[in-house]
Amino acid sequence: MNIETFKSLKNSPEVLILCDEMINLINIFSVGGRKTIRNYNKCGNQLLKNPKMQLLKDKIENKVNLVLNKLSEINLNNLLFEFIETINKINEIEYLEIQKAFYIKMQADISFVKIYLDFFKVISSVYKEVYNFNSDFFYSIVETKFYIDYKNIKFSESFNFLNDYNDEIKRINNLTILRTMMNNNMLLQSIQSIIDSTILEQNNHYADIYYWFQNEKITPEIKDKIKQIIINNTLPLREKVLLDNLVDDNIKIEKKINIYHNIESNTNKSPNLKIKNIDKIDIDTLKLETVNIIEEYLNLDNIEDIKEFIEDRCKDALSKNKFCKYMFDKYFEISLEKSIKILDLIKLLVKKQILYKSNLSRGVLLIYNVWNDVSLDYNNPTRKMKDLLQCLKNMSITKYLEDLLNTYKIEF
Repeated sequence: MNIETFKSLKNSPEVLILCDEMINLINIFSVGGRKTIRNYNKCGNQLLKNPKMQLLKDKIENKVNLVLNKLSEINLNNLLFEFIETINKINEIEYLEIQKAFYIKMQADISFVKIYLDFFKVISSVYKEVYNFNSDFFYSIVETKFYIDYKNIKFSESFNFLNDYNDEIKRINNLTILRTMMNNNMLLQSIQSIIDSTILEQNNHYADIYYWFQNEKITPEIKDKIKQIIINNTLPLREKVLLDNLVDDNIKIEKKINIYHNIESNTNKSPNLKIKNIDKIDIDTLKLETVNIIEEYLNLDNIEDIKEFIEDRCKDALSKNKFCKYMFDKYFEISLEKSIKILDLIKLLVKKQILYKSNLSRGVLLIYNVWNDVSLDYNNPTRKMKDLLQCLKNMSITKYLEDLLNTYKIEF
């Protein structure tokens, strides 16, 4: 639909009548008498009564995260009401904080960026309709991050938090957000050429050229530019492999990456970043929900929510094993101080017979089966693996872990 056709619908009878759901949503914000809507999630109501939760709700970011942590493709509409109820009436400054919180959450959970952006589009429409707030700040964050990465621009104080997003993974995540926004029709298609040329002209992050173009149909002109980059620069092996793949139609990337890994292993070096597809995102609902429930536990120490979640969502051994894998994945990602809480949690889960010892041992093995890949992104992985294995050994959980215990020189 072009813009003129869209404008012509403004006074059409079929679009002037709002559905009951949208009317109720707008009434929530009505200045004369705002309605109070009930929380459809009983567990959520219990959480709100927790004194610790009341402290967390003082910060906009925590309010946003409490809702986003429950978000999935099937409950997006229901959580819209909960979001509005949780955030309540806000001013324009607070709406800037909401937009910032969405970006931070997307950076933290990039695998679920499409769900978060879908939700953000709906939220933006509501606040635009009711308060006339725009979402320019969110777009400015993504744009500013892009130009920081590839043009080294100076930025205003409002974007100081981006100083903490200066590593390669955060750059790739920002490209993922940009690409997903384009696929969701949140950006003009004309912006594509600006992004393309900027990434091709920069000379600091050649691997990012691959991550931006990897699933796109590359024009002959762009392909020629990439060939010139390969010819005119002495590229590290990793960057050369990635760029070669973009211009070579005959050799598959899997073969080239295997060559790269073999050479790197022979020189006792490890790749800085895993090769991953930034467009084909598989939404693992159990993983999303597990990560979210673990994050809530780290903030609230509420074992009952964990118990209820495992009973409802992990009814067979396989899903319990996966829960343990995702819990351990979180354990390796967070700081050493916070990771101790997860060690205490697994003791409680076994003591209360919420999980079995076999679930924990298999969860560790699921992680260790891909250890060479995933450990690159972990926080102090060797120390934490030793701590985890020692904890499991103290709980008499050693079956199937004998080789791993020997590897880390833990007697059993």
